[in-house]
Amino acid sequence: MCTDHGQPALVSVRQLTVDVTDVNDVSPRFDQAVYVADVLENNFVGAFVAQLNATDSDSGANGWIVYGFEDEGDGSGVFEVDPDTGIVSARAVLDRETTSRYRMRVRAVDCGRPTPLTGTAVLIVNVVDVDDERPQFLSAAYSFQVAENKPSGTEVGRLLAVDADSPWNGKFYFRLRPPTDDGHGGEAFQIDERSGAIVTLKSLDRELKASYVLVAEVLKVQDHDDDDDETVRRYSSLSAAAAARALNSTTTVTVQVLDLNDNSPIFVIPEPETPSEESGSRSGAVMMVSNVARRGRVVATLTAVDMDDGDNALVTYSFVAGNDRKLFHIDPHNGDIVADVDLNGDIDNQVQIQFRAVFSFISSSFNPATQSRPVESRSGGRETFLAAPYHNLIP
Repeated sequence: MCTDHGQPALVSVRQLTVDVTDVNDVSPRFDQAVYVADVLENNFVGAFVAQLNATDSDSGANGWIVYGFEDEGDGSGVFEVDPDTGIVSARAVLDRETTSRYRMRVRAVDCGRPTPLTGTAVLIVNVVDVDDERPQFLSAAYSFQVAENKPSGTEVGRLLAVDADSPWNGKFYFRLRPPTDDGHGGEAFQIDERSGAIVTLKSLDRELKASYVLVAEVLKVQDHDDDDDETVRRYSSLSAAAAARALNSTTTVTVQVLDLNDNSPIFVIPEPETPSEESGSRSGAVMMVSNVARRGRVVATLTAVDMDDGDNALVTYSFVAGNDRKLFHIDPHNGDIVADVDLNGDIDNQVQIQFRAVFSFISSSFNPATQSRPVESRSGGRETFLAAPYHNLIP
C-alpha cells in the first residue's frame, strides 16, 4: 500500500507474494537414537533386519535423505542398507556361536548444497540362538585309573562337555553306550547322566581284567524338554539309531585297573601236593637230585608265580627250615638250589627242607616232610605251607 500527500490523500493497494528461499540449515534426524533388532541365526541372505527412518525439515534437495553406514564396526560386510528406503538386510548367514551381537552406527545424509548435513543413530543386531550345535566333550579321549578291590560306587573319573548354544538350548545328558559282545565294561561302570561322573558297579579284579574301554555319549535335549528325572531316563535309554539322529558327540574312556598286592606266590615247581585218589590224603611233592652232586652245582630250581603285576609280582626265594647241615643254599632271585658240599653218597637218602617264595607281606611256602602233611594256614591265611620232601637218590 502507498499513499500520497494530497488533500484528500489517494491510496493504492497491491498484494505481493514473497518466496523464502530455503537454506540447508537442518540436519536429518532419526526417529530413534538406538535401533535394536533381533534376527534368527542361520538366516537366508537378504533377510530383513531393521527399518531406519529419518526426517529433514528442509525442502527440496536439502530434505532428500540417503541412508548408509557411518561405522560398520564388527558388522562390516555382514549387513547392507538400502540408501533410499533405509531397510537394513543381511548380506551373510549369521551364526550366534561365532558372533552373538553386532553394533554399528548408521547415518542419514541430505542432498543439500554446498555442504550436505548428516544425522546418525546406533543400530544393534542381536543374533537369536537356534538349537543347532552339538555338545562337545572337552577331550577326544579320557584315561582314568582305579585301584582293584575298591567297593561298588567308587568314582573313577568325570567327563566334561560344553555346548556352544545358549543356556536354554544347551542342555545335555551323558550316557555310556550299551555293552557289546566284546565285554567293553558296560557291566562294570555307570555314568551320572547330569554330572558325567563314572562310578564302578562292582569291585574290580585286575587279575581278571586289567583295563576297560568305554564309549561315552553326550546327547542334546531336544524341544526344550523339562530337566527332570523322567527326561533323564528317556535320554539314557535311547537306542543307537535314535542317538544318531540326536545332536550328540562321543568319546573313548579307558579305565586302567591298578594292581594291589593281593595274591600270594604259587609254586609251580615243585607242583603243589594233590589229594591221593585212593586215600584222599595229600602226598608230598618230590624233587630228586643226585647224591654225588659236587659243591657249587645247581641241583634243583624252584619256580613260583604271582598273579599280581609289576613290583607286586616280584618273588624272593628262601629256606625256612631243614637246612641245618648247610647242604644247600638258594638263589633268592631265580630259585636255584645249589649244593654247598660234595654229596659223596654217604648222606641220608632223604633231606627235609622247608622253603618259601615271598613278596612283601605275602608268601607261599613248602614244608618238606617224610610223610604227607595237610595244608596249614598262618597269620590269618597270609602264609601257606605245603608238604614237599627232597630225595637224594643213591645210584
